[in-house]
Amino acid sequence: MIVEFSRSGRSNAAAGFLESLPASGSRNGLSFEAELAGLIRDSLVKAGLPPDRFQIALTPAAGPEGGARQILVSLPAAHAEELPRAAQAGALGGGEAGDPVSVLKTALEKAGLDPERFSFTESREPVWWPGGTYVNHQILFEAGAAREYYDVALMLRNPEVTVIEIRRLLALSGYAEV
Repeated sequence: MIVEFSRSGRSNAAAGFLESLPASGSRNGLSFEAELAGLIRDSLVKAGLPPDRFQIALTPAAGPEGGARQILVSLPAAHAEELPRAAQAGALGGGEAGDPVSVLKTALEKAGLDPERFSFTESREPVWWPGGTYVNHQILFEAGAAREYYDVALMLRNPEVTVIEIRRLLALSGYAEV
């Protein structure tokens, strides 16, 4: 990828991102990995997760390359549900609690679709894998034979995009919208 800084306008999104970074040289003499770990820590705290509930560690990556590093974020299983709740509260704005199904139904009404014609099922499923755990929080949308799961955190960020996807699903399945 080529990123040009010499022109008066930005050549692409990557150039814009790189220009937004602090000037050359790291802040406070920290390495890039330490700065990145700090940014991850700050974003988790900003999402509403208390700093005593997670750990961030810099470790050498497996393999022959001596310069590679891994940044590991660990969240004890007892607190695995706190991060999705914190992210959801942040997505709603101001930390206000809201029912994801109600948010989606409101967005469907605004788009001219009758939400009473469809079925919605909210589910939270804990997922364990060797690197840790997370909660898969989804809404199952059903309209006749058409079924699709939608991620709650993404839907809460922009319900209108989920409505577009629901319209696509309905059109592909031949379901009559009106």
